[in-house]
Amino acid sequence: MTGATGWLGRSALHELATIIPEREFTSRVRAYASGTSLIKVSHQAQPSIVIPVEPLSSLADDVERHQVGAVLHTAFLRKEYIHAMGVDAYINANRAITNHLCEFLGKNKRPCRLAVISSGAAAGFDGRSNPIDELGLDPYGVLKYEEEQRLTRIAPTLVIRAYGVTGRFITNPRLFALGNFLIEAIGKRPIKLHSPCRVFRGYGHAGDMTRLALRWLLSQCPVPEAPVAAVSQETDLLALAELISAIYALPDPIHNIDPHHPENRYTSNSSPYINLLRFYGITPLSLCDQIADTALGIISFQSDSVISGSPAN
Repeated sequence: MTGATGWLGRSALHELATIIPEREFTSRVRAYASGTSLIKVSHQAQPSIVIPVEPLSSLADDVERHQVGAVLHTAFLRKEYIHAMGVDAYINANRAITNHLCEFLGKNKRPCRLAVISSGAAAGFDGRSNPIDELGLDPYGVLKYEEEQRLTRIAPTLVIRAYGVTGRFITNPRLFALGNFLIEAIGKRPIKLHSPCRVFRGYGHAGDMTRLALRWLLSQCPVPEAPVAAVSQETDLLALAELISAIYALPDPIHNIDPHHPENRYTSNSSPYINLLRFYGITPLSLCDQIADTALGIISFQSDSVISGSPAN
């Protein structure tokens, strides 16, 4: 799997630890991220086990020693890196990630299934004839779409598009509305909304997403006809702030929303995703449970932690 030390990658390792016996975990699971590290994973039978994380740049070379039948791909530089790196460097870095995986798949001699956690940002380019023309305007969305297209041509690929993500392995919580709300609530401070408009978000739990990806990878089921939008709960951010405020017994959120201002919406139809979860025996977490699980990653020491090395893509 790629992106092993990131939010979705660590969620996937957590899920894998519930289905793979500890004695087999270190031999069957190979983890890759931006650099070399060690990662601690809580296991059903042990307090924790430690597995190495290898750099993505070594992925294609490792195929000579480890023929692989299933890959979960979550590695990607998020859009907040664009400002720090510059657009050209950001584009090159993300294409390098995709290139490493494509090279690996080309060398792998074993039939291989691939599950990709992509982004709802790619959905804006569905059916567009020349998405590359907008690379400079939306490098993240275009690159996500480009990667989906490249990978689905190489291997049977389940594409899961994440919109709003929840879960205990949240990284950089200040970058996300949910993370900000929880930091304020845990600190017993009123939640403040800064947007002048109603903001709608479609949330999906990282554990639900990765559990679905893993169950599909281990099955013989065909690839769904279209990318799956990983939305199990839709809410506007004021309602989310009100719910969190109620959970933590805080005053009503502070906001200055103009009802006449055009709304901001980043979500999708949840029915296909929920139906697919249920097909694989997965009950999607309620929004309250998603909030509670995300809070665990903010308020408590995580037993599944990176113990050396740098953060993942």
